[in-house]
Amino acid sequence: MMPSTVSCSIDLQAEGKRIGHLRINKITNTAGWASTFIHLGCVVNGKGPTVLVLAGNHGDEYAGQLAALRLLQEL
Repeated sequence: MMPSTVSCSIDLQAEGKRIGHLRINKITNTAGWASTFIHLGCVVNGKGPTVLVLAGNHGDEYAGQLAALRLLQEL
């Protein structure tokens, strides 16, 4: 199996607010070529404290994902 490659659709260091995704490419013997997308939002406004908000560890629980999306929209 070849190692996975990861690419990001947005510039994580540019000032401002952006929404995009990480794309993880992989090749397996059972699935062939595949990509997994992880959605992300990034807000950059200079130097200072940093926070990471994660949601969706359990695919059938949407409350955390909706709360993270609302937080990003309000920032």
